[in-house]
Amino acid sequence: MMGAFKTFIRVILTKLFGKPFSSPALTKILTGSTMISFDVFDTLIIRPSLKTPSDLFDLLHPGDSAYKSRRIAAERQARDASHLEDIKLFDIYELLYDNPRERQEAINLEIATELSACKANPEALEFFKVVKQEGKRLIIVSDMYLDSSTIEEILKNCGYDLADVPIYVSSEYGKTKRSGNLFRTVLEHEEVEAGKVLHIGDDLISDYLMPKKCGMKSFLYRRA
Repeated sequence: MMGAFKTFIRVILTKLFGKPFSSPALTKILTGSTMISFDVFDTLIIRPSLKTPSDLFDLLHPGDSAYKSRRIAAERQARDASHLEDIKLFDIYELLYDNPRERQEAINLEIATELSACKANPEALEFFKVVKQEGKRLIIVSDMYLDSSTIEEILKNCGYDLADVPIYVSSEYGKTKRSGNLFRTVLEHEEVEAGKVLHIGDDLISDYLMPKKCGMKSFLYRRA
C-alpha cells in the first residue's frame, strides 16, 4: 500500500513539475551540454494501447485470465531472489517455465508483443533528430529487464537513428538509474565530465533527482 502511495505521489509531482520537449527550460539547459542521455519508456517510446505497463501481459495469453498475475508474481520473486539491482527477462521466465523450448517461446512472444505495442513519442523523436543533427553525443540509459539488443530493435522500429548511440540497460549491468550506479557506470565508460551530461526522462527519482545527485544535469519530462 505504501509503495502504491509513493508511486502516486511521484506521478502527481511529475505532472506538476515536468515539462514537454518544447519547453524553453530544456532549450536553456542544453547550453553547455555536450552529451544528452535519454530514458526510453514513456520518454522516447510510448505504449498508447496500454493504460499501465503491466497491461502488456494481458495480451500474451488472452485466454488465460490468471497469466498476468503469474507473470507479475514471477517478476517480483525474481527481484527478491536477485543479489543485483536489476534482473533479466530470462530470470522471470525461468520461474514460469521448466521446459527450455517453452520458456524461449514465451520470451519471444513477450518481446514480439512489446515491439507491437511500442510507438515513437512524436515530440521526443523530433527532438532526438534535431540534437543528433547538431552533433551532440547521444546515449540511451534505461532501467529495464529487456536487453540492449531488444531496446535497440524497439527504438529502430520506431524511427530512431541509433548510429553511434550507445545503449546502457540495467539488466545487463545489474545496476540501476534509481540507485545512481548505472549513471556512474555510464560516466566512467563514456569518459565524460558529469556536468556536461544532460539526462532526460519522466521518472522523478530515476531520471531527475538521481542524475543530479551524480553531478549531471537533468530534465523532468512530461508529455505535452
